[in-house]
Amino acid sequence: MAGNVGGYLYHFALSRQLGPAGYGELLSLISLLMIAGVPAGVVTTVVARYAAEFHARGDRERLRGLVEWIARIAVAGGLVVLAVGTGLLGAIVRFLHLTSGLSVFLALMAAALGFLGPVMRSVLQGCQRFGGFAGSTALEGIGKAVFGVLAVAVGWGVAGALGGFAAGSLAGLVLTMALLRPELGRRAPFSIEPRRLIETTLGVGGSNLAVTGLLTVDMVLARHYLSALDAGYYAAASLIGHAGLYVLGFVPGVVLPKASALHARGEDPSGVLRRALLLTGAISLVGVAVLALAPGLAVRVVAGAKFLPAAHLALPYGVAMMLLAATSIVVTYRVSLHSFGYVIPLLLVAAGEIVAMLLWHASSASLLTILVAANAAGLAVVLLQKNGNPFGKSEVLPNNQ
Repeated sequence: MAGNVGGYLYHFALSRQLGPAGYGELLSLISLLMIAGVPAGVVTTVVARYAAEFHARGDRERLRGLVEWIARIAVAGGLVVLAVGTGLLGAIVRFLHLTSGLSVFLALMAAALGFLGPVMRSVLQGCQRFGGFAGSTALEGIGKAVFGVLAVAVGWGVAGALGGFAAGSLAGLVLTMALLRPELGRRAPFSIEPRRLIETTLGVGGSNLAVTGLLTVDMVLARHYLSALDAGYYAAASLIGHAGLYVLGFVPGVVLPKASALHARGEDPSGVLRRALLLTGAISLVGVAVLALAPGLAVRVVAGAKFLPAAHLALPYGVAMMLLAATSIVVTYRVSLHSFGYVIPLLLVAAGEIVAMLLWHASSASLLTILVAANAAGLAVVLLQKNGNPFGKSEVLPNNQ
């Protein structure tokens, strides 16, 4: 939570420093960065899932093998993101109506670091080293806020804000690598049964792609279709709506290793899901009530007086994010059980949202109506879809796999 609050302070300060147009540009690039980071999110969740199983069995040697194997993949993935993004730099500048390619390049640097850092930190998550996990996450979030605000203060604008974003990611990565060393045993041969790895990767990949789409695509399309000023107001509503996600962002990180460990030991993990949803529902309802009763005050406090025209957008965005927070928790729980029957329907919901926004994007209100409807449909899908695995039945990881 401390790390997420640090990340929120980054947006809180920069929305005031950059103003509506500049902040709209920044948030569209961060949204694009999050979409580019979907592969990292897949690897992160898969690693946390396997690390939890190895930790539950006390297999430190195979845990070390997992870390070394995944570090090579993460470094390669970060370089691929940087190379592909650099090749598309001109197209990104034109699509988002940006004034400079430097901010895009710095966003790509942040994406490359964002590929490696969270993947390595997920091992701490899987081992339930929540103190170290929290310390690394907090340093990254607070580092982004401090470095980003200072860079903008000296006049570096949106590019400086993204450079600060990258610097915070680097600080978190350095601490994570230092904290990992005590968890690892001696080097040992390492392998994972290919079919099960493919099933997990496809299931997690589809889940992350769908959830990230429901979280970010609207902001990218708002930047493309709305005026710079309206996109800035939409970004302010997004910042307010995401407040609940920042506060509750730690919940899936706790659900995954705890439910995975219980499942690996043959125990019932459903209590973890119930407690997580009760906590999420209680906090979300308080946030939505505040937005319903005092939307103007929320805009003033979170984004500043310049963004007051966004007040009428705050409540629907808050409702959409409340629905998405619950969806994210249920998805994480299903992943911990290696149950992916919901993935294809959820992907269809995310695709339907994109198509609807491409067809009906006349105003911020129309985009928000689609966003709320899509997130409600997504939550219904993950709650009601029958448990199962569309890739075939797969049991708990055997001791030798």
